[in-house]
Amino acid sequence: MERFATAYDREVQNFVDRVNLGAEMSGPSSWDGFVVAMVCDAGLASLKDGEKHAVSLPECPALYR
Repeated sequence: MERFATAYDREVQNFVDRVNLGAEMSGPSSWDGFVVAMVCDAGLASLKDGEKHAVSLPECPALYR
């Protein structure tokens, strides 16, 4: 979408700049995305049946700590 173009450009440029500098990455990780997906799944299940759904996550891999 056009309204997000500037934000996407900045995000990609930040990534490229960090790679070029050899700097540590910042921002959300794949693990963060996984956790969000698990929470969304529980939320959708709750919307469907009106019940509470616990979110069970495995231990966060060392790569993301």
